[in-house]
Amino acid sequence: MPKHFTILTEDLPSELVAIKLLKFVDPEVEVVNAIGRQGEGYVRSRLPNLNRAANQHLKVVALLDTDSLRACPEDLIADALGAPRNPFLSVRCPVTEIESWIMADAEALATFLQIREAAISDRPDEFEDAKIELRRLANSSPSVRIRSDFAGDLGVARPGPLYNPMLEEFLLNQWRPGHAERRSPSLARAIPALRALVQA
Repeated sequence: MPKHFTILTEDLPSELVAIKLLKFVDPEVEVVNAIGRQGEGYVRSRLPNLNRAANQHLKVVALLDTDSLRACPEDLIADALGAPRNPFLSVRCPVTEIESWIMADAEALATFLQIREAAISDRPDEFEDAKIELRRLANSSPSVRIRSDFAGDLGVARPGPLYNPMLEEFLLNQWRPGHAERRSPSLARAIPALRALVQA
């Protein structure tokens, strides 16, 4: 049976992570629909319909950041779905943002940012603002390009102009889910849940 999936994510990095995770648990998975890149509100607006539509022939994976250490993932998911969860849909919540999962592969990230691996926290799920922490790490790089085009001005919310393209390159070529799950409890919970969905 074809292993077709729809994914729903907040932004490009989340989309790339979702695809990489599905390919990690089963290389035969085919993502036929990638929806989103329009923020948390859009993900929430689409979840009820996708919860109704998911089926054995077209399963659905959604990523929804908790955005807070105080948020309960189970409550966030229940609120977003507004109904019992379809068994062919899985909503996973990076704690607190997708950048937490990205930082969890510290060895690869250190190479990418040209910094010491020891500078990267072994508890990335504990940052209230994981994106800011990733940018702070990038700002310590000796590379002018990484500091200006990726990290950007830490005094403003918007990262550097090439944040997404450079992160895309890292996610496609260097980030390893099997390594990242060792440091991120929320990712370690997500991977077996996705594997079970693929096999359902």
